[in-house]
Amino acid sequence: GRYLVEKPIEEPHAPGDEYGSVAVTIADESVADLVVRTAAPGTLRGRVSFDTGLPPPDMKGEDFGVSAGTEQPGFFAASQVQTDWTFTIEDITHPARIALSGWWNDWELKEVTLGGVDATDALLSTGDVEVVLTRANAMISGVVIDDPSGTRSTRGFARSRHARDPRPDESRTLSLRLHAF
Repeated sequence: GRYLVEKPIEEPHAPGDEYGSVAVTIADESVADLVVRTAAPGTLRGRVSFDTGLPPPDMKGEDFGVSAGTEQPGFFAASQVQTDWTFTIEDITHPARIALSGWWNDWELKEVTLGGVDATDALLSTGDVEVVLTRANAMISGVVIDDPSGTRSTRGFARSRHARDPRPDESRTLSLRLHAF
């Protein structure tokens, strides 16, 4: 089977404490000489900006959040955005992808840059980033119909940063709000 071997951070973690993990597949033989490399948790600092220029007057930074998450089970870190639209996400133990947390009205993630380079889909653990938001998004809508065999799918689409609210409603109408690539 597949296993994740971890050296966790103690709670509350002591200064200098490090984290490490390695995925291991074990079949019929023992694993020898396994090395788990550790490192201090990272910190991502950043600023939220808008592709229209200044923040909308009806929005306050402290009402929203920015998060960092991975597909690794159990890792998620978040930060409240400050009044000056800056944020700090601390204790990042896995390389993580930046996302919005909370409800940003019609604003969506357009891009994340690190040192002026697009890092929107990159896994990050440390650095200074800019999170740019946009209202430029498109909609796709339609109706979910039964399969000709008579079977009905109740499964929605996987959540993606490119599509929000991807499940049909009670009337089987499906609307996807797509945002920038």
